[in-house]
Formats: sequence, C-alpha cells, structure tokens
Amino acid sequence: MVYSIDNLIQQCGKQTAMDILPSLFIKINTSSAVEKMSMLDYEYDVFFNISSYMVTNELIKAYINKENSTEYVQELMSVISLFYNCRNSIDSADVDYIVISYLGDFQVRFKNKSATDKPYGKSLYLDMQSLRIALIDEYTIQIWRRNYMVFRNGVKMIGGYFALKYVLDYFGINYYNWSGLIGM
Repeated sequence: MVYSIDNLIQQCGKQTAMDILPSLFIKINTSSAVEKMSMLDYEYDVFFNISSYMVTNELIKAYINKENSTEYVQELMSVISLFYNCRNSIDSADVDYIVISYLGDFQVRFKNKSATDKPYGKSLYLDMQSLRIALIDEYTIQIWRRNYMVFRNGVKMIGGYFALKYVLDYFGINYYNWSGLIGM
C-alpha cells in the first residue's frame, strides 16, 4: 500500500514534515548529481511550479508517458513546495546543487548561485521515498501515542473503579447507594 505524500503531510502536520525534511538530505558528489538527466534545472532561490511547465517541456512530456508518472510529478511538486517552505533550515551554503527525485527518476535540480564561481564538488540529494518512509514512521508514532493514551486512561479508570469498589466494600457501604458515602 502506497501512501500519498500529500495525505501523509496532512496527517502528520505540515510543521512536522518541515522539521523532518532537512535531516533527510544526503551529500553526494556533484558528478553523480549531474550525470542523470533531470526534468528541470532551476535556480535555488526561485519557486517553480512544475505543473505549469509540464505542457511545454518535451523532456517532461517524455516522463509523463511512464506509468503513474502524473502522480509522481504531483508528489514531487508537493515535496518541492515543502522544500521551499523550509529551505532556510537546510545547510546549502557549500553545495553545487540540490537534487530532489523519485527513486532516481523525475529529478529536479536546483543550482546554488554562489557555486558558479567556484564549484564545491558536493550536492544535496533527497529521494521522495525517504520522505515518505519518514512521514509514515512519524504517523505511526502519532497513532501509537494516541492509542496508548486511550489505553492508559482506560486502565486508570478501570483500576480506579476497582479501588473504589474495594474501599466501599471495606467500609461496608453498598457501592450502588452513594447516599451512604456522603452521609445522607
């Protein structure tokens, strides 16, 4: 079962997803980032909507013919918008490119303008599947915590009931008759 990244972001919360995202980038050699053909090469500082560009770009049209590719491009757009919301928390000062892809395909590269004078030889890479796995883990933790709280509160309530029943039995008060407990 494949969970949609949009759905996972909604379930976990956008802020949680933005907190997770910077830790998922890995550093790779720039030669590895450049050797694969990318759908887009774009400036780091400018937000770009892929869906508006899909109609005119021949390379993206070639990708769109693949099975499930429109879903992947939509999810890639969600990850890119998430990336733009938290890009200040990503350490991108000493890298040439930032590459976001789906299992190596559907690559989008963002060029660091400060690296044009002197290339650094390193790039940041994020695969959408790693983000999906991290969000599924976070969603599982949230569900576990919620269910654990319900279980823990239920155990406290049932334990309290039996403790109260024991105390009332000890004092000889019928626990169905609460008037004896308050002295009426």
